[in-house]
Amino acid sequence: MLDGCEIDNALDQLTNGADDDLDGDVPSNIEEFNRGTRVDLADTDGDLVLDGIAVFLPISREDPVDLILVWTATSVVIVAAVAYRYRRRMGI
Repeated sequence: MLDGCEIDNALDQLTNGADDDLDGDVPSNIEEFNRGTRVDLADTDGDLVLDGIAVFLPISREDPVDLILVWTATSVVIVAAVAYRYRRRMGI
């Protein structure tokens, strides 16, 4: 990643953190940098939908069914991210 991006987001400049996910919303740091979302904030626009979900699910914020589906998908992503990090730390 560019040093400027690493400095702006308090990332370690001595390691390549491009594939890491600082905020736990599934897109890697470099994917978020390329999309223009914040690498340190899981919900850049504050709409209660993780950045990783918002990219893949076009929704209407006025349709309650869309919101329920997105919140359900967001919950699944959070659980998957936590499980992935746990397995990675445990060496599984």
